[in-house]
Amino acid sequence: MRQAAALLRMRQAAKAREILAKAVAAAPGHAEAWTLLARCELSLGSPEAALTAGQGALRADPGHVEAYWVTARAHLDLGRPAQAERAALEAVRLDPARWYTHAVLAEARAFHPLPWIRRKALEPARRAVELGPYEAGAHIAAGVAAYRARRRRQARRHFEQALALDPTDDVALNNLALTDLARWRLGLAARRFMTSYTANPASPIPLYNLGVIAGRLVRAAQMLTVIGLIAMAVALAATDGDAVRRVLGGALLTAWALLVRAVVRLPRPARRWLARRVGGVGVVVWALLIVAPAGATLAAAVLPRDPALVTVVVPLLILQGLGGVLLLPLLLRRMLRAVRAARADG
Repeated sequence: MRQAAALLRMRQAAKAREILAKAVAAAPGHAEAWTLLARCELSLGSPEAALTAGQGALRADPGHVEAYWVTARAHLDLGRPAQAERAALEAVRLDPARWYTHAVLAEARAFHPLPWIRRKALEPARRAVELGPYEAGAHIAAGVAAYRARRRRQARRHFEQALALDPTDDVALNNLALTDLARWRLGLAARRFMTSYTANPASPIPLYNLGVIAGRLVRAAQMLTVIGLIAMAVALAATDGDAVRRVLGGALLTAWALLVRAVVRLPRPARRWLARRVGGVGVVVWALLIVAPAGATLAAAVLPRDPALVTVVVPLLILQGLGGVLLLPLLLRRMLRAVRAARADG
């Protein structure tokens, strides 16, 4: 048992799982072995198996606090916050002096779909930090509760404190990157997601969040394409729209440049991973749907206005708008399918 616990602390969950699987097969009434096995499964991204192990621990000892904790964590990873809250409340009832029981209750409430339940996560989060001020996990739970309650600065402080306590904590790093993502600092967020993934390749969460970045870039490209269609078509139709065309063109081209800059600033491993998941055709389509509207907008903004320009550029603007409306959502769905597959592989 000690060897398995040591391996788990060294982040060698797969080796620990082999030892613990044999232990619970030999002694199915050993609750501690079941809870350690559940923690291994959580570390390896297998919440269903973790839930099964947690239930085995509860059968062996219905009053085992950590068994309720791992059960709550498994329900959270399976997207069942209500079940997670029930297990976490039982853990708090059994041992209210443990910081991690309050921490898992805070996270269970933080992921509830109802906003007033999410706000109720702040109190157990505060209690977790009081009981474990030097525990990275307590600050992570407090950060998650604050983030879900839209207190982004408070969340960032907790995640930074968690990293100060444990610089190797990939969960804290991943959550800190989420605060960067919320501020549209996509390059910094992607670098942190890649660092988190490197620290724990078994976790599907950093890969999923890279997919979120890709989705945001695609939606931004779609929005700019539609804006380009509407703005330039209106400006070209106006009789005295030369100044308007130039102002709109400058604003749109600046926005496109910032979008392309965000893509370029993604770390190379992130770009490579996204390209591999989307596929070569998807990357080409994505690039064309960003570059073609920029070219059409530049032409409409700079070239002198005359009937020939209107007859050529307006249909082009209509085509690029249709492309943005129709093709980009298809590409986004393809990305999301790839990201879900990556999570399943993880």
